Amino acid sequence: MSRPCSVIIVDDNPYMGRFYSLYFARVNIDPIVFTNPLIALDHFKQYHRRYSVALLNSSLSNIDGPELARTMRRYNPNIKILLLQAHNIKESSRITKFGDAVVYEVLSKPIRIDKIGSRVISLCAENV
Repeated sequence: MSRPCSVIIVDDNPYMGRFYSLYFARVNIDPIVFTNPLIALDHFKQYHRRYSVALLNSSLSNIDGPELARTMRRYNPNIKILLLQAHNIKESSRITKFGDAVVYEVLSKPIRIDKIGSRVISLCAENV
């Protein structure tokens, strides 16, 4: 069996974090979930080589998603970052810049977990 892809998930809603954790564990993805973005960032600074994909909520306490993405990118320039935002956009947009934070894809809420899951699975497969 291959080693699971590791994904760092940052969402300040603990219920969503638990939901992501259960979903991804079922599809051979190793999810590490944080509800506090500053703790997530401290962890990421130390273990940045471990992660292929980051799933970030755009609206977080203490630091917003694009700022978190910008800082994460400094430590791991190859990480694929998916940003979940509450704003309604017509289509998900790829390779979006928020200043110098390059986000691979922006996904609008509400969104089904299987759509998020398929994007994460696809990005993990690219890193094999």
